[in-house]
Amino acid sequence: LAAVLVERAALEARHGALDVARDTAKEALELARSAGLATELIGAHLRLAELVEPAEADVHLEAALTRAEETRLLPLQVAAGQALGRRRLASGRVGSARALFERSAAGIELLRSSLAHEALLGNFLHDKAATYVGLIECELATPGVDHGERVLAAMERASARSLDELAAGLVH
Repeated sequence: LAAVLVERAALEARHGALDVARDTAKEALELARSAGLATELIGAHLRLAELVEPAEADVHLEAALTRAEETRLLPLQVAAGQALGRRRLASGRVGSARALFERSAAGIELLRSSLAHEALLGNFLHDKAATYVGLIECELATPGVDHGERVLAAMERASARSLDELAAGLVH
């Protein structure tokens, strides 16, 4: 039920019912917390972060990341780190955002190394590009003599793995 409520909150938000969506996500959070459901708890925190004010969003994102790290659920660590990185970048905390994007990118690279089938890889990468975009944005926001090199390195990191997979014949 908690997982269904998390998805229902997303639908309500898409239809413009933000107050209802927040209440639904809060209900999901309480259900997941009381039942001890780590995955659903993390999902509820992530959904709530999308629906509340920035200061409260930080609290939910930090809680999601902490819980994901405690449970060692790498896909959820990636999702929570990516979301918190976007939030920190938006608030001007570039260094903190970069560290989160770096950790998320490392997690993505570890996870994707175990996916050989083209369809699985494509589906896996669908929502992961934001981590690499975040890294590029962090480099764009950080001046310095090596600014151009760092931006290009971040861009290369996003594409290098795909090129390696093409060369190895894993992706057609």
